[in-house]
Amino acid sequence: MENRTRRDGFIIGALLIIIALMTIGYATLAVQFTSNQNNDLGSGKWNIEISSITINKMLSSHEASEVAEPIVAGTSATFNVNLVKPGEKIVYDIIIKNSGDFEATFKQMSGVNELNMAYPQNIAFKVERLDDNDNITTGESDLVAGTTHKFRVTIESDNDSNNTTSTYKTGTIYFDYQQK
Repeated sequence: MENRTRRDGFIIGALLIIIALMTIGYATLAVQFTSNQNNDLGSGKWNIEISSITINKMLSSHEASEVAEPIVAGTSATFNVNLVKPGEKIVYDIIIKNSGDFEATFKQMSGVNELNMAYPQNIAFKVERLDDNDNITTGESDLVAGTTHKFRVTIESDNDSNNTTSTYKTGTIYFDYQQK
């Protein structure tokens, strides 16, 4: 009887240790590094974020309007617009600044395809990265500490004059950077 109790105690103890190790392993694997935050990385600092969003009035339609100003969170921006007439558009210029100590690489924009597939589909988002002369540029690009990248977001209603769908659209675009 004593051997059975000792064996049962050993099995229960072993199971508790295994559960504890699995919990620690899961917690370790579940932690993600988020580049939208100001993170201390040793003796340096990671700080890449949107520093400004302005409406480009020269490229925007006069009647286009914002339901609310864009909401910025690190390297993501949420837009909420109202485009009443066909062909109407609102254009934003976005500046992303590297205020940290590490060089970063721009990898991609995400969220645009999902926005364009979402209702209402008659309002489309287009995002372009611009060089220092406001020419469109593509591919990966380095963002040295203390420098900026410029992006242009165009939100446009299609030209279909028989359009009867919603004129409001809200969506978030993510600008993805990683440490070089």
